[in-house]
Amino acid sequence: MGELSFVVKSFVFSALLISALQFRVGGSTLEATSEAWIREAPLPRLLQEVAKGAVQLSKEVWTTVRGQFEEASDQVSDEAASRLKGRREESRR
Repeated sequence: MGELSFVVKSFVFSALLISALQFRVGGSTLEATSEAWIREAPLPRLLQEVAKGAVQLSKEVWTTVRGQFEEASDQVSDEAASRLKGRREESRR
């Protein structure tokens, strides 16, 4: 029963909020005013720049780690090939 109560309360709150945002103040609705304020606020732009930096950092880290794994894999492959070649030469003797 608690879940149903939560759903009903959430619906009522949402309906009241949407209704309140439709009031006109100074020629525009509260919804339009709040949307414009959110778009013009410096925080979203700051968060966008932080997100771009995080994406760039993750790409650079991935490239570096991938390169290190490829180098290590090549080195291990070269060592394994030289060991195999040495064993073949020993078995021929």
